[in-house]
Amino acid sequence: YSSAASDVYKRQLLDFISIPSIAALPEHSKDVQRAAAWLRARMSEAGIENVEVMDTGGQPAVYGDWMHAGNGKPTALIYGHFDVQPVDPIELWDNDPFTPTIKDEKIFARGASDDKGSMFIPIIVFEAIYKSSGSFPFNIKFHFEAEEEIASPKKPQLVSKNADKLKC
Repeated sequence: YSSAASDVYKRQLLDFISIPSIAALPEHSKDVQRAAAWLRARMSEAGIENVEVMDTGGQPAVYGDWMHAGNGKPTALIYGHFDVQPVDPIELWDNDPFTPTIKDEKIFARGASDDKGSMFIPIIVFEAIYKSSGSFPFNIKFHFEAEEEIASPKKPQLVSKNADKLKC
């Protein structure tokens, strides 16, 4: 990809990590929902299909797939989480934790690597391959949750209820 595309991806990542999706703090529940909506829109833009925000009975999960390789082909499930740890003690931060700062070509912000940055990578890789070739030799499912940092209390029930959807 060109440096222009790289700049777009960087701006998108900075936008995503600026959302304070702290699942452990009830006052950030709307931020967690906003991060789920951001993720749903970005996955759809990438060409991922059947994208939905899933109600877990707690914090949301986001699912999407691309299932056009066929029934005889393997299916990969890509997992990540978009909730982040609280920022306390705030005085130990050099900058606001949700105002991404770039120093020495590194992004500093809550969630930049754990896990918003890491989970953004498969989305843009999918997009690049899909937009250049239009297909994959296997099926792909994406499942991103917003409760990992609080020990995923609703995950067993969500997986049990959606076993066929998440099967890979």
